[in-house]
Amino acid sequence: MAFAIVAGAVGALLGDHVLYLAGKRGGASLLALYCRLTLSSDRCVEDTVKYFRRFGALAIILGRFSTSVRLFAAILSGSGHIAYARFLVYDLVGSLAYTALWVVAGHMFGDQVVAILQWLGRQRAIILIVLAAVVMIVAHRAWRRRRYGAARAASMDY
Repeated sequence: MAFAIVAGAVGALLGDHVLYLAGKRGGASLLALYCRLTLSSDRCVEDTVKYFRRFGALAIILGRFSTSVRLFAAILSGSGHIAYARFLVYDLVGSLAYTALWVVAGHMFGDQVVAILQWLGRQRAIILIVLAAVVMIVAHRAWRRRRYGAARAASMDY
């Protein structure tokens, strides 16, 4: 189990370093691209920068538990908001905590999860619910984009 935790944390660190380096090369435009691809509004970039300023380096640890926050935290760190050594420490702590949580949970509840997934596999209504949720999310994103405008890199102030 310890090997799985270390291996998972190393993989997470490597992935985040790709994002950190991408942030060094063009953080603002990457954030704007992500916001456009997810049909977010112009406020997406502004809200992200506000969140990062509010939580600072702690956003790197907390971001491990949320994909979009993790992407933004690593990119903003690379954009010059956090020094590399500090990023490395916070990312290591977050990666170890996240990986340990899921490895231990998988070890403790793995059999129950398999049984639930097998039961869900027999339920056809789940497919319709998931499809309806996806349609509603896309519709909400499109509405926000129409209301607030498309995301732009120029709206991100450092």
